[in-house]
Amino acid sequence: MIDFELFTRLYSEAKQYDDIDLFTSERGWQDWMDNFSTQEVIFILNKIYEYSQESLQDIRIKLNYSRVALSRAYYIPLRTLENWDRKQNMPDYVEVLIKYTFFIKEITKNEAITE
Repeated sequence: MIDFELFTRLYSEAKQYDDIDLFTSERGWQDWMDNFSTQEVIFILNKIYEYSQESLQDIRIKLNYSRVALSRAYYIPLRTLENWDRKQNMPDYVEVLIKYTFFIKEITKNEAITE
């Protein structure tokens, strides 16, 4: 499993790249990758890159989360989510935390499919 510390490190590295292939190829083999197959590593790096480049709103919509559902799931006022969707007052750490939880859900879903 990818912990939050590793996710945030890879996420911040991914934000520095304009090209997904360059990001994934420049990672080299790292210790955390020993726990995954090559296909899983590629999936993980691609997903982290995708999350680093897309807004929370785009990811929320792609994963079929309405504002109301997100509000209920994370106890975030609906008005706050509306402001975030307009790119107002969203703290970076909150964005990364929520994206991490979405990432874990997607990774878990992917693992269930491949097993």
